[in-house]
Amino acid sequence: MEKRVILVPRRRCYKRIESLMDAIVSNDVELLRGILESGFNVNFKYDLHTPLTLAIELENLEIVNLLIQHGANVNYRNSDNLSPLYITCFASYDIADIAKVLIKHGADLNFRDKCGYTPLHMSVIRKHVVMFDELVHNSYTDLNAQSTNGVTAIALATQRGYYEMVLKLMKQGGNPNICDMKGTTPLYISCITMCSYKQMIMDLKQSDETSPKLSELITTSEEILKGEQKTLAGKFKIMKELVVKCGINNKPEDKFMPLHVCILGVLPNDSNYFRFLYENITGNNFTQPLESYEYASGNELWYLNEKVRFLLEHGAKPNVTVLGVSTFHYAAYFGYTKVMELLIQHTTTEEFGVNYAIPHNGATPLHIACAKGHHQIAEMLINAKANINAKMKTNETPLYFAAKRNHPGLVKVLLDKGAFIDLKIHNVNPLTVAKQNGYTETVKVLNKAECFIKAVKRNQVSLVKKYLLLGAPINVRSEKAKSAIHYAASRDYGSMLSLLINNGAEVNFVDELDYTPLHYSAKLNSCDNLKILLSNGAIYNKKSSVTDKMPYDLATNDNRQFLELIDRMFFKTERGVKDVLELLFLLKSKNNRDDLNAILNAVNTNEDTLHRVASSYGYHEISAELNRLKMHVSSKFDDNSTCE
Repeated sequence: MEKRVILVPRRRCYKRIESLMDAIVSNDVELLRGILESGFNVNFKYDLHTPLTLAIELENLEIVNLLIQHGANVNYRNSDNLSPLYITCFASYDIADIAKVLIKHGADLNFRDKCGYTPLHMSVIRKHVVMFDELVHNSYTDLNAQSTNGVTAIALATQRGYYEMVLKLMKQGGNPNICDMKGTTPLYISCITMCSYKQMIMDLKQSDETSPKLSELITTSEEILKGEQKTLAGKFKIMKELVVKCGINNKPEDKFMPLHVCILGVLPNDSNYFRFLYENITGNNFTQPLESYEYASGNELWYLNEKVRFLLEHGAKPNVTVLGVSTFHYAAYFGYTKVMELLIQHTTTEEFGVNYAIPHNGATPLHIACAKGHHQIAEMLINAKANINAKMKTNETPLYFAAKRNHPGLVKVLLDKGAFIDLKIHNVNPLTVAKQNGYTETVKVLNKAECFIKAVKRNQVSLVKKYLLLGAPINVRSEKAKSAIHYAASRDYGSMLSLLINNGAEVNFVDELDYTPLHYSAKLNSCDNLKILLSNGAIYNKKSSVTDKMPYDLATNDNRQFLELIDRMFFKTERGVKDVLELLFLLKSKNNRDDLNAILNAVNTNEDTLHRVASSYGYHEISAELNRLKMHVSSKFDDNSTCE
């Protein structure tokens, strides 16, 4: 127990000291005045207090004035080594009148307690607005004073969401760029959206799961959350001010960026939870389910989305990684759908953003989204051209994680977007993994897909129709046999090809060589498959980014001539040469609807038909004729190939 210092002038003065202190406590001004006018020295410590600090704690302005008039030293500290002004700022109520008197008589504005906090720090912590104003507008106050941990008044005000205080501090010369001992600036603090009680829960969770304090925090979390709504709003406003004043992409020594801190919801430099999270993401443990207090929700989530939007619109770089992990990975981990949408909208480098793999384990954002079962985020990543068959360093694919974690809806999406159904990981394929774990629904989805691709390979049209009616994913791929439509296009399976296209198969679906089905159909001796694909909007001149070849480069004689004809017609249409119509009218007169339909519906790399090309160049006469021809051909075709 701390020893209390008691200093008295003489032993025989005890009674007078006690009388003086009793007079202060009982507010007996006349008795106190009589003692003071006898010449008694009031600068002594009795138990915890000096006479002045006792009067301050009792919030008695009259007695404070009386003591100062009779020689009380405004900087004489109590037994806890705290100055009168500091105690005034620490009080439960905003007793600014007493603070003004102390300052007027020379109180030390920059006194520091054992933690380095000044009266200014305490006025922020206690939210004593009037006292704060008095200190801020005094030219002798050190607005940038730092505690022993390097914390400034601006940092404290930011942490609590005190927007007006932050503005006043900056206006009077406070520096918002000062880092604390951990390298954290006020901007980083303002980016945090997670409520403080959640941060405490997460840190306690990693240090002591049986802590009574932990269960108490979880139990009272809803009440605490209600009290932090104003803090969330204030921190958002502060963040906007700091972004404008301080910039956005400056890294402190810990290498973290504001955007990362915003999405993480905690300061990474000393958080037990952050270390736990980082180890999960960079290892293979990101399949562990999230607790409700580990991610932003409700109003927190709204502020998180708005903060991310603001940061990105003001120059935050979504593609920057920190410790090998990108913002895309964190958004995928927590399931922040709107955040992922914003990141994708603002990224300019497809390979670095959605396909960036963590160096330590090779995980992409899609791996994490599939492991966590975040369906919408997985679809966003796939639509943003995420590599659906990306492998981690231990060979796991997104489909493997979706099957292992029993997410049947996600498994179907992955298969329908071209995931390899037969790719083996650890000597087992996704279907085997699902069977081993007894995931009935996931097994059904994978089994249908496997049977469907086998039926396509065997050209069993009626069986394929059956599986399509049962919901088989039409774009499913086999590692060796490619996708169903690629396989049908590479064989003389005309009926199968038409069936697949009419039931939603993508005619411009690409494989690992960046070949479309048209590349494979061009190799055949027959033109039938080629014309079926072109009639349904196949890109006639798609060049592979892997082999640098177009369908024309792979084509046999008849197919090469037909593709050459289409290329010539696009060339003439772009230049407004009207004889492009002559051949088309000739085909019409000969009732050669297959050729006519293929030519009119073929598209170039801009996905424009002849009609759209003529229209975009302003050749309205040619455009009108092409449109009439197209309508004529369309009316002649009766589609009976769907599975309805």
